This record gives sequence, C-alpha cells and structure tokens, in this order.
Amino acid sequence: MPLLPKTPLPLTLLYKLLGIIQFPISAHFSFMSRFLCLPFYSYFFYLSYIYTTYSRKLSGIFKYIDQMAGYTGFLAMLTSMVMFYKRSNDLKTLLSNLESIQIYSIKPKERNSNHWVRSGLFALITGNVLFYPFLPSDVSYNLFSFVPLVVNALDHLFLNDILSDICDKFEQINQHFRRQIKSVDLFVIFPLTKAEKVRNLKEDEVTFSVQKIQELSHLHYKLANFTVKISGLFEITTITAMVMWFGYVIDTMYLFIHIRSRQEDTDTLVVIYTFNLFYLCFCFYWLLVMVAMFSRTQQSANKTATFVHEIWNKYALKNEVDKRVRHLQLVAIRLLNTKLQFTAKDFFNLDWTFCHMMIAALTTYLVILIQFNF
Repeated sequence: MPLLPKTPLPLTLLYKLLGIIQFPISAHFSFMSRFLCLPFYSYFFYLSYIYTTYSRKLSGIFKYIDQMAGYTGFLAMLTSMVMFYKRSNDLKTLLSNLESIQIYSIKPKERNSNHWVRSGLFALITGNVLFYPFLPSDVSYNLFSFVPLVVNALDHLFLNDILSDICDKFEQINQHFRRQIKSVDLFVIFPLTKAEKVRNLKEDEVTFSVQKIQELSHLHYKLANFTVKISGLFEITTITAMVMWFGYVIDTMYLFIHIRSRQEDTDTLVVIYTFNLFYLCFCFYWLLVMVAMFSRTQQSANKTATFVHEIWNKYALKNEVDKRVRHLQLVAIRLLNTKLQFTAKDFFNLDWTFCHMMIAALTTYLVILIQFNF
C-alpha cells in the first residue's frame, strides 16, 4: 500500500523538492531523499540576502510593520526546515502504521474535495506570481515574502491529504454503525419462521454485533491515537505559520487600506491594489482550508460515540438489554472520553473558533494601527 494514497505523484515530487517530504518513497532513493531540497533551501537563503540589501521607500509605521512581517516569514521558513528534517522518520513510521488499519466490507465514499482544494490553492499561487513583473518592487524581494507562505500552505495541503485518508477510515467505521442502527428485526424478516428458531438467531446476531462494535471501537481508538501523533508533528510549524500569516496579513491589509484611502488612480496603485486583493484571497483561502481539514476530521471521529449510543437505545427500546448490550455503555463512555481535539501545543484549538479568533485579532490590530497614521 502507498504511504500517500491521496497525493498525486507530481505533487509528491513537489513536496520532496520543497523539503516537506524527506522520507524515501522508494527504498532505492533513501539516501538522496534528504538532499533533494538543498537547491531550494540555497535559493531561499539567497533571497534572504537580497532582502537584507534591498531598501524599500517606506517610512513611519509602514517600515516597522514590513520588517516585522519579513522577519516572521524568515523565522517560519527556518523553523519549517528544521521540523521537516526532524519529523521525517517519525512521520514515515506513523503513515506505515496508519495504512495497516483497514476496514473492510464497505466501499468508502469517493471524495473529490481534495482536487478542488488543490486547484484553488495553486490557482491563487499562480495568480500572485503573475503580478510580480508589474510591481514596482524587486521580484526577488516579493519572492522572499511569498515563498515562506507557499511552503507552509503546501505543508498544510500535505497534511490535508493525510487527514482526508484518516477521515475516510473514520467514515467507514461510522458506516458500519449506521448499518447496525438501521438493521431490521429478525422477526420482521422471518414472520413465518418458528419463534424459538428466530430467537436463537437473534441471540447469535446480538453476540456478533456487540463483538463487531468492540472490534471497531478498538480500531477507532488506534486510528484516533495515530491521528493525534501525526498532527502533533505539524504543531510547531502550524504555530510559526500562523504567526507569519498574521504578520503578512496585517501588513497587507494596512497597506491596502492606506492605498484605498488615497484618491489616486495611477496605474501603479491600481496594480498594487489588485495584487493585494489576490494576496489576501490566498492567505484567507489557506486559513479556511487548514481549519476545515481539522474540523472535518474531528467531526467524523467524534460522531462514532453517538452512533454507539443509538445502537444501545435501539436495544433498550425493545427491552432487550442484557450483559452483552450493557457493554455498549462502556464502549460509548470510552469513545466520549477519548474525543479527538486538535490543538497547536495547547496554545489554541484548531477548529472554527480559531478562525473567528484570527479575524477578531486582525480587526483589533488594524483599528489600533490606523490610529497612528489617519
């Protein structure tokens, strides 16, 4: 089984060239897999040198905001380089263990959302790069500001592929539970069969169902455990990426508002104005993709406890509760106590509340910064 079943081969090669994936896809290239990203890293340090020697005609608070954004971008990129290297072996082991978890008998639903997510992200990246020849600042300076954003966005796109595969496995477990909830009573299926025979069949069915639920709950626990460990390898890069994201978005939005407030319609300002729109679209699209992938996986994993409780209710309503069925209560409690929750080293939750928090923080800081210059 492939380690990355949801990732196309061209995208896998891009991840390797950027250093996001450093473990070997094939055993024949285990030595070279660590060094494929060195040309890209060398080019980024060259861009960093250009950034330190390039002087933009900025004054006042614009200068300090721009410097802050540049330094956070360099910090995020440096952190990513280190973490990509450190997590490589652990990530390969976890992905191998993840592929060993197979849930059979039900065909998983085909998901096409990943294709559209990738298409949207690459379209926005391309749109931003196409503006560079028309901007007044140097192309190398613009690339220095954009490359860390692209690398961290693609890192989350890589995690989205992994979580999509995990989400499919959770959904397969949930489909097994849905089938048990919707199963028809044997007395309805065999109305003409002797009651004693149907009763014996029903006893066997209950035993099999409870045993199946127990096995699926163990698979769910293992899957949730692997999910937490895999997401934990991305937590530090997520923190630095969001710090960088906040710095660049504040810088861009403040400049955007400043340009918009000036009643000038020169060609240069129109290009900068349009470029900033594309830039902000890319940043917010990345944020929404990141939050959506965590939220989707979390919801799929945490629905399982509800399904087990519904199966218990099904038996309880028919007054068919015995020691086997009572065991479902323990299974449901265990699932409720091991709910999946994504965080970034416990600094913040990675769900839709984080998206609301970032928007509120942006609004607050923009209002404060506007007071200095308007």
